Amino acid sequence: RQSVGVDLAADLLQAVRVTSPVVTPNGDGVNDDVAFRYTLTKLTEARVSIDIYDLSGLRVRRVYEGLDSSGRQEVGWDGRSEAGSLPPGAYVWRLSANTDTRRSEKSGVVSVVY
Repeated sequence: RQSVGVDLAADLLQAVRVTSPVVTPNGDGVNDDVAFRYTLTKLTEARVSIDIYDLSGLRVRRVYEGLDSSGRQEVGWDGRSEAGSLPPGAYVWRLSANTDTRRSEKSGVVSVVY
């Protein structure tokens, strides 16, 4: 059922961007972390998560999990796994937003380089 003035077909996630495709978490102040930037549209609250996976599909880090409201959001990631480090290589990120009636996902690739 559609509420008046709310387009349920509209994507929850807009303007999704990662500040750099490469993170070099070596403490030199250059690309030590990346930021996931996104805009949530037309809602009061969504459950949002950002996860990092290795190429075999194993989740190596939950970067963020929380309730976000409409507007621009930014979440940083330091290029590390739950255990504290990641081997150099390519990793898949997935950003998910869920409400009671809608779900939206975006994904991409980020590389960890030392």
